[in-house]
Amino acid sequence: NKKDGAFEMRIIALLLFLVFSVVTYSQRTDTKGYLQRIDYTTGEFDTTKINNWSSGRGDSPQGSFSYSSFYYKVFEYNKKAYLLSAGFSDGVLPTFTLKISNADTDNSLIYLSTLNDFHIFSPYTLLYSEVLFSAKGLLILNGEVQQSLVENVDSLLTKKEFDFSQFDERMAIAGKIDSLCLLVPIYAPESGDSIFYLCDIDSNLAITPQKQISANATFENYDYLYPLNIKRISSNFFYSKTNSDIDLIYNYENDFLAIINIVEKRSNSFLYDNHIFYWDDFNVVKRDIDTTSGKLSDATTIITNVNWYEIGYPETGNNICFWQNDTMNVFNLDTQEIIFSENFDKDSYSSNQPLIDSKYIYLHRVESVTDIKEEIQVPNRFHLAQNYPNPFNPSTTIEFNIPMLEFRNQNSELVSMRVYDILGREVATLVNEPLSAGKHEVQFDGSSLASGVYFYRLEAGNFLQSKKFILLK
Repeated sequence: NKKDGAFEMRIIALLLFLVFSVVTYSQRTDTKGYLQRIDYTTGEFDTTKINNWSSGRGDSPQGSFSYSSFYYKVFEYNKKAYLLSAGFSDGVLPTFTLKISNADTDNSLIYLSTLNDFHIFSPYTLLYSEVLFSAKGLLILNGEVQQSLVENVDSLLTKKEFDFSQFDERMAIAGKIDSLCLLVPIYAPESGDSIFYLCDIDSNLAITPQKQISANATFENYDYLYPLNIKRISSNFFYSKTNSDIDLIYNYENDFLAIINIVEKRSNSFLYDNHIFYWDDFNVVKRDIDTTSGKLSDATTIITNVNWYEIGYPETGNNICFWQNDTMNVFNLDTQEIIFSENFDKDSYSSNQPLIDSKYIYLHRVESVTDIKEEIQVPNRFHLAQNYPNPFNPSTTIEFNIPMLEFRNQNSELVSMRVYDILGREVATLVNEPLSAGKHEVQFDGSSLASGVYFYRLEAGNFLQSKKFILLK
C-alpha cells in the first residue's frame, strides 16, 4: 500500500545517506545566563532568574560559527520596564531576530525576524534601534530594515506595520518635529538636496504627508547622512543620531533642515538636557550645545579610565552606569556625582554592556559554560532521492544530500531545485540558496498544476541531476 511504499523509500534514503557519508565532529562552547537586576536606589538584588540569554561559538564541517541572544536596551513605558534583545546567528544561513519583552514577567513579542538578508542591511545598524514615545504607542525604529508601532494592549504588547507604499523611495521614520513625524529616504538623491516629509500618522498607521521640506544630507567629507531620532534642542535647533558614527546638529528654518555641526564619536552617545555624552579615549566626555547658535563646547571629561563597552546609557533619565575594574558605579548627570558603587565578582558576568533605567541596573549574569562535542554524519557526495509518495496528489517529499566542501568539485554553496513540466517549462522553484552539508528535504505542492508527468532538477555547482515524478489528481 502507499504507506508501506513511502516507509520503504525512507529506509532506502537513510541507507544511502549512511553509505555515502563520513563521520565528523562539531565542537562548540555554549554560555547561558539570565539578566540580573540590581536596585541601585536600595542596593537590593533581584534573585528572580528570568530574561534568559545565551551565546556560543564553535567549529563544524561547514566552518566556524557563532550565535548570541543578548539584551541591549531597556526603556520605561506606562510605568513598566521593557527590554529589547537581539538574537544573531552567522551560520550558513544567517538569521537575526529582535524581541521586546516585559522586564518583570518576560512576556515577549518578536517584532522582527530576518533570514539571510544582511547583504542589504547590516546587523550593526539593526542593533542600534531607537525607541520613540508618542500618544499612539512606541515607535520602534530598527535601523533601516523596518519601522514598527508597538501598542500597549492590556498587559502585553502588540505590533503594527507602517505602509510606505505611497512613496517612490524606501523611507524611514526619523522622529518628530512638533506634532508631525519626519520621514526621510534612506538612499541619497542623485543630485542636489534631499527631500524629507513631515507627516501625520493616525491610529491605523495611515501616513498623510502634510509638508515637504528640503535638507542638506552631506557635510564636509561625509556623504549621505540622514537622521534616525531627531530631538528638539531649542526653537530652531535639533539634534539627531544618524546612519553613521556621528551625531548631527540641525538648524530648521524656512522649510529647510540644514546640518550646521557634527559630533564625531567612536561609540554610542546620549543626549540629556542639551548636553551630549559619549566615550572618547577611555573617558566619558560631555559637550554642551548652545541653544541660540547650535555651536558645541569643547569636550569636558566627567568619567575616567572606562571602556566603551562597559558603559550603560539610559533610554531616558539622568543616570549612567559603568564598570571600573570589579566595581559597578551609577553616575548622576545632574550632580556629576557617583550615587551607587558596589564591588562584584566581575567574572560572573558577561562582557556585554550594562543597562540602566530609573531604578535598576541590568547585568548579564553567567550561569553555565559548557563545551560540547557532537558526532555528525555528513555526506561525501551529492545524492538526489526519488520523491515519495509517487504518484502524488497534491503534495510530495523530495530528499537530497549535500556533501562537505572538500568532497565537491567547486567552492559554491548555492543550491537550486526547480520543477519543470514535460515541455521543459519551469513551474516552481523549491530551493535557491546556500545550504549546509547534510541531508535535506523539501515539500512540493502541485495543487495549482494539472495532472501529468513533471521533472525535478537539483543543481549545485558542477552537479546536475533530474528525476521524474507524476502528479495524479
